Amino acid sequence: MISSEKPYNLGKINLSISITVGLVGLLISCVFTCLFYSSTEDQKKTLNFLTTILETSAGVTSAFYIGQNIRLNAESKKLDRTTSYISRWNDTAFDSARRAAYQIHEMLDGRRINEHSIIIQEALDNDLDLKLGVLDALNFLEEMSLCVSLGIIDEKTTYQFYRSIVQAYCTTFNLWIIKLRNDKENPTLFKSFTDLCEKWKNGN
Repeated sequence: MISSEKPYNLGKINLSISITVGLVGLLISCVFTCLFYSSTEDQKKTLNFLTTILETSAGVTSAFYIGQNIRLNAESKKLDRTTSYISRWNDTAFDSARRAAYQIHEMLDGRRINEHSIIIQEALDNDLDLKLGVLDALNFLEEMSLCVSLGIIDEKTTYQFYRSIVQAYCTTFNLWIIKLRNDKENPTLFKSFTDLCEKWKNGN
């Protein structure tokens, strides 16, 4: 299942901790300023020493929160990209591609495995719209699979939504993809897609 987090909260970073730290720092600065002007020379030396320590600590703290915010922002953007891929697959504009793939699946129902690649190729050769729809679906899944392998989108979330889709499309088109690679003499055609299918086959 997709996270129930509301879409408009994606990409939002909680800055309350940073703001609190800033306010505390401002308060401490005011206190030290007042103490400095009301203290003796010896006390001023002690205050200078403490101020130096606090400045160093503040620098380290600031670096920590900056790094944390960068990490949170990167994770949020990654999740945004992931939900975008899910939305694109569900978009009505993608209906023709899904319908074409389903039509091929129906053609193969009850047919022998060794006939699949021939049946698919003949169907695609005789129907340009069907061919374009199938290629749109496979190209999209290849793109999505490549993004998973490169860590551009979140694999855990993608797996929850796409695993059954990847397995179904791979089962339907695997033999035809192998034939296409041989015909084109290009073993990398749809490789990210088939690699991801193999990886996810056993729930990995």
